[in-house]
Amino acid sequence: MAMEIKTLDISNDAEDTTIQIYQDFGWSLKSSQRVFNRDSHLESEGDSVYSVTKTVDYTKLVFERDKSMPHYKEIKELEDRFFCLLDNLPDQNSVMPNETMEAWATRVRPDIKTNRWGYLLCILFFGGALIGQVLSMMVFNSLEGFLLSPLVGVGGGIVYCKVFTKISEASAIKGAVNGKNRKARAKLEALFNPLHEESVQRTEYLEIMSRLRKEAASLV
Repeated sequence: MAMEIKTLDISNDAEDTTIQIYQDFGWSLKSSQRVFNRDSHLESEGDSVYSVTKTVDYTKLVFERDKSMPHYKEIKELEDRFFCLLDNLPDQNSVMPNETMEAWATRVRPDIKTNRWGYLLCILFFGGALIGQVLSMMVFNSLEGFLLSPLVGVGGGIVYCKVFTKISEASAIKGAVNGKNRKARAKLEALFNPLHEESVQRTEYLEIMSRLRKEAASLV
């Protein structure tokens, strides 16, 4: 009997899933150990001394598998394909499976604004606030006048920028979705298409990985 051993250090919340996956490929769980250690010590930097605490918390799994088991070669090939796909599995992103670009844009509301004139007006507001500060010193010649004029200008600029941003975002998304704003549409496509491709690839990989597990489990 030729046994092979595999040892894995995994996060604690991945224990059950990891055991199920390896069992599908003919591995038997030999041991499961929770490893926890917290170490506190002093470190110095220049004239300062401070306490540093480091925590190690993971689960150590040990599996074994009989290399003389029936269908070992086929199971090993399926296992290699599974973990190759897992290593190259795209991360989950904001695009849901089978979600259209229009639905994604409406749900996520990405920043695809094309109208930048509002930002110029924001700058003018703040510029007016500075001018108002100078004028208040010359005309009012008082602390109240010195503070009131710029506060009004700055406050107005902040309110305008927030309102402009909301309106501009909504207008850009609407124009991109209905195709009337070509620049916004192009920006939307540039954001959505790569995410959509990754989402499609992730779905395909997960489906293949599920089939590989089922096929291997049927041979164990």
